[in-house]
Amino acid sequence: MRGTAYTSGKEYESGLAPGRKWIRVPKGSPISGRSEGSINVNVPDPALLRTLLARSRSRTSPYRIETTYGRLHRLSPWFRGWGPAGEVFADRRVVITVHAGADGLPRRVIVTQYFRETSPTITEVRFTGWGTKAGINAPRGGSVVDVSECSSG
Repeated sequence: MRGTAYTSGKEYESGLAPGRKWIRVPKGSPISGRSEGSINVNVPDPALLRTLLARSRSRTSPYRIETTYGRLHRLSPWFRGWGPAGEVFADRRVVITVHAGADGLPRRVIVTQYFRETSPTITEVRFTGWGTKAGINAPRGGSVVDVSECSSG
């Protein structure tokens, strides 16, 4: 919303005061304190999507791309907003599967992140309504807290 992001969810509840459900995050900081369940690959970014699809072995949908955190960190300003890849995570494997519609636009994206080799985290996002006007409203002020006011809960 005009350069500000809002987030909510069970993983944040313990750090919020009663009655507060939303965290306001300033521009340039996608979400502070990344959650393992977050999708931090900005697939609607055309430049990143083109680069990722060029690495896919398949030439038709679904496209399967294998990459690393370090490579995503180099390619994507959005990904860099999550902080440094660090030596520990730079070589961590990420598998992205993009299902495209007949128009070539992403419809379903599955990101498998290997934080731990034995138990990957899988996040699925569906994209619908491409090209339609969307009304987006910020959450009501009384339910919002700035990220700087949150405890690390």
